[in-house]
Amino acid sequence: MTQTDTFLERGIGCCETCDKPIFEGEQYCRSSDGCYFCEDHAYSLSDVLIQHKQILAENDEWSLGEMDMTRDELAQQIEAIEKEIATSGDRKILMTA
Repeated sequence: MTQTDTFLERGIGCCETCDKPIFEGEQYCRSSDGCYFCEDHAYSLSDVLIQHKQILAENDEWSLGEMDMTRDELAQQIEAIEKEIATSGDRKILMTA
């Protein structure tokens, strides 16, 4: 069985940054728009915080681009992330395949 066969059988995706295949049992990150990232390139809480703040600043009061939440909900999420970083420190956002 080739690596391609194994990937087609057990892989969940490839890292958007380095194209590394992600297999069952490995840690990875998945973005809200469905992109996969290996453990090395996974988002951290601070990355998400920066992205959310940019979205809030760059979009008018009626639109948050492609995000499915209100400005108030996004502001609450920003506050929760800031609190988590202050309390527990920054960390990568990982799940196991």
